[in-house]
Amino acid sequence: MAGLAGTSARATNYSDTDLIFAVLNSSTPIFNAAAGTANNDFNIVLNDADIVPDSVGYVPGTPLTNVKVGFTFATAGNTYNVSYTLGSTSSGALGGLPTGTTFSVGGAVGALAVTDLQLDGILEYTVKWVSGPAFIVTSARLTAETIPPVPDGGSTVMLLGSTLMGMAALARRKK
Repeated sequence: MAGLAGTSARATNYSDTDLIFAVLNSSTPIFNAAAGTANNDFNIVLNDADIVPDSVGYVPGTPLTNVKVGFTFATAGNTYNVSYTLGSTSSGALGGLPTGTTFSVGGAVGALAVTDLQLDGILEYTVKWVSGPAFIVTSARLTAETIPPVPDGGSTVMLLGSTLMGMAALARRKK
């Protein structure tokens, strides 16, 4: 009797990390490509040209889950990490930063951001200084997973039927 081998469905992880090192303050409050500072998008389809290795190869249109963005900020010798899952807040006060320092992240957020990312594997972002002392945006990171495929009911029934027929054949053979 031939054996049946199954495969397990696992999510595929993708990531893009951008090194930025842009100072934001009242004179230069926005980081984005239009301001001439650098590239301001996450791309999980193709690798970008920075020195941080990314996990790319996403096929546009594949459903994504657990999409997170994170930013690293520095001020006066201290480093702060802020991250959130898309679908939650898109701006807020940075814990530990000097009083009054706030930031916002522009672009599509929530379900719209995930839908935008699924279309072509690219998600644009803007970081804006709102108030308080100057800070440096040192890096930005996006991570996402594909949703593992679930076998259809027909495959499951076929495998169950094949197993039952094999067991019946073995039972007849032993008699």
